[in-house]
Amino acid sequence: MKYKSRKKFYVVIFILIFSKLLVSQTQKSSLMIEGSIGDLLFNRNKIIESGTSNKEYTKNTNFNASFLPTLLYFLNHNLALGLSFNLGYAYTNQDFFELNDKKTSNFESSTYYLGLNPIVRYYFTNNKKNRFYFQLVSGASGNNYKYNSKYFLDDGSIGQKNTGSSKFSFYQGIGAFGFNHFLNNNMCLNTTLGYRYIKDQAVLNSQRKRTDQHSIFWNFGFAYIFNLKKSEKN
Repeated sequence: MKYKSRKKFYVVIFILIFSKLLVSQTQKSSLMIEGSIGDLLFNRNKIIESGTSNKEYTKNTNFNASFLPTLLYFLNHNLALGLSFNLGYAYTNQDFFELNDKKTSNFESSTYYLGLNPIVRYYFTNNKKNRFYFQLVSGASGNNYKYNSKYFLDDGSIGQKNTGSSKFSFYQGIGAFGFNHFLNNNMCLNTTLGYRYIKDQAVLNSQRKRTDQHSIFWNFGFAYIFNLKKSEKN
């Protein structure tokens, strides 16, 4: 009985402390914890080589996804500063075929990436239910890339196999418009549409490679808001 009473006491204390953090929407000293999923891609395709006597074709499978947790601190009702983390994974598999569905080679690669990006966000509407914002993000990420390729003999056995890996970094700049739909005072749905510029530098097999990328992206997720400001005593 004493154990159950003590357990109930701790639950009540936790609820009282937690409820003091849950106050109305974005205000000075509020903390927003946001989680978004983006860069989603999954496709399979078959590419047939026209004009070749061997009727060559390729089967491709691609998958890409990233998770974007973000931490924001509000300087006032509209302006917030914070950090955005980028955790991502990409996978590619290619099978190459000739006449009579004979597989000649296979290429497979995987990439893991991790990034840390400072973020500035400004809300330019004051509707309590729906709020629009603009944000700027800039930072660096590190990637770990691995691949293996196989070449098959006429009997289907592997004649040659190559593997390799590379670690490279890239720098990005983002400008995006976003939207929060508040389900209550402390929880909201979040979506972002923006432009991303990436400049990456890689070293693969002792060769340096630089790539500039321009892309439009769309992310979606949710957010929780806590108030860190202590209540003033009378």
